[in-house]
Amino acid sequence: MNYQPDNVFQGILLKKTIFRETSLICDILTPQAGKIKILAKGVRNPKNSCYGTLQVLAELEFVTHRNKSSEWHILKTADLKQTFEADNLETTVMLQAGAELFSQMVIPELEAGNYFRLLKNYLDYSQKVSKNSIALFWRLLLRVFELNGIAPDFKHCLVCGKESSIMGGYHLIKQGFICPQCEQQALPQMIEYLSAESRILLCELPAIGNNLQNRNISQDSASQLTRVFITHLNLHFNDHFNLKSLKLLPY
Repeated sequence: MNYQPDNVFQGILLKKTIFRETSLICDILTPQAGKIKILAKGVRNPKNSCYGTLQVLAELEFVTHRNKSSEWHILKTADLKQTFEADNLETTVMLQAGAELFSQMVIPELEAGNYFRLLKNYLDYSQKVSKNSIALFWRLLLRVFELNGIAPDFKHCLVCGKESSIMGGYHLIKQGFICPQCEQQALPQMIEYLSAESRILLCELPAIGNNLQNRNISQDSASQLTRVFITHLNLHFNDHFNLKSLKLLPY
């Protein structure tokens, strides 16, 4: 067959699907080529040299080849550099949600390095946090918003434009946060009204990573801000994202 020369990559495995009896189809984020799809033949066979290597969120160094007429890569070898795991449910869910988010995202090849570093930093930092890892996921979403030019403004009301020390709610039609004064004048069905705790968390969010261990985030506020940020994401991407792992959280 007319194969191209071997390709050497580093990457993070985002998703894997069983293919036939012993093979896998894997989506891997690389800093060189963005997301690539790999056919890993026979890797579910215990005798295969890559057996057990291809785990979701594993950081890998791997070699592929492919036919010049196909976008599919065929795995030749893979070396495991690092795995990312957690010893509590919330952080485990946040890790899986990060993988789902990036697997469902369209990542331009020219921006691949930025997205790879963003995910790698997220995974690295998650290993240092034992509580409130939901806030790390919010920060990840905010960075994704910035990379896509849809970052919400936490300091200026989207309706009146005035600076506000605290936001009142999220406007579903205007797709951003509004001040308490404008909130009172808006149609109730158009607003996600933020609780007092959620308003404070929103203000602290840019620097919240510095104080996670001493913070107690209620389940209600964790649920509300997660819902608001996922709503913001889907409003801009036509309900493209379905992060099933978040349903495992107890709120």
